[in-house]
Amino acid sequence: VLASSAITLLTSTCIDRRLGQAALCGSLAGMSGMHLVPNLSMTALLGVATTASYEVLIRINNFCSGIGGRIGVSAFLATSAMAK
Repeated sequence: VLASSAITLLTSTCIDRRLGQAALCGSLAGMSGMHLVPNLSMTALLGVATTASYEVLIRINNFCSGIGGRIGVSAFLATSAMAK
């Protein structure tokens, strides 16, 4: 969790402030275990699924605006879609 916060903070301050939420969403999905993403190709696929979930739910539809946990929900949905 500390590394996730550090990545989000660095992205928001050093790269672009608008990318902070996306970085948090990706780092939350990246905390999944090796049984879910055992190699680099599965990690890349999880990144694509997380990006798609974030874009569709939050950027386009503004899903659950004003309610906490929506970034975590989009990361959870992408990670659940990857699970067998």
